[in-house]
Amino acid sequence: MPEAKIAPHAHDEFSIWQVVKQPNVIALLVGCALMVTAHGVLYNFYSIYLSAHGYSNSMIGLLWAVGVICEICIFMIMPKIMARYSLKTILLTSLALAVLRFCMIGIAVDHLLLLIIAQSLHAATFGSFHAASVEVITRFFNGRHQAKGQAIYNSVAYGIGGTIGGVAGGYALQYVGGQITFTLAAIFPLLGLLVIGLGLKLSNDQQNTQGMFR
Repeated sequence: MPEAKIAPHAHDEFSIWQVVKQPNVIALLVGCALMVTAHGVLYNFYSIYLSAHGYSNSMIGLLWAVGVICEICIFMIMPKIMARYSLKTILLTSLALAVLRFCMIGIAVDHLLLLIIAQSLHAATFGSFHAASVEVITRFFNGRHQAKGQAIYNSVAYGIGGTIGGVAGGYALQYVGGQITFTLAAIFPLLGLLVIGLGLKLSNDQQNTQGMFR
């Protein structure tokens, strides 16, 4: 495969640290880590949680499949969504739906229909959120910093956020039970909503994705 040509970017003259320490970048990374923290609880303990409430392995697998199918579907239509809505709007909507999703998982574990609806929200809480996050990261880390930016995003969001969610979720599940644990997990995307809502400022050029997907 030939080396991809890297287009010049406004931040090429900056060091990677100068890009990372921008308030916009910090707000995005913190917001992403908070979202993934909640999902760290989900990925590690959702099956255990459902099993403890009497769900069969087949039903647990079906619920996971609902989330995956919805995730695939949202990725297929993301170009149209990004062409219509700003990246910040997509991020904030995804975070708000994550708050709803984790509250539903915690409160309505004995109601299968509500669990199915909660799993369908994986399309937003992972699918649209991840796609928009990567797109915003590209706005700040492009040119010669593109690969480093993606590495930093994955390290902070999925490395730090996922680890905190897994460790904290394990202790919470042990001491306060699954329902409270998953309900409390909704606090993380709520905090992410505040951080990105107040801290992430994107210019019109950074918000606009219409030209990319036509």
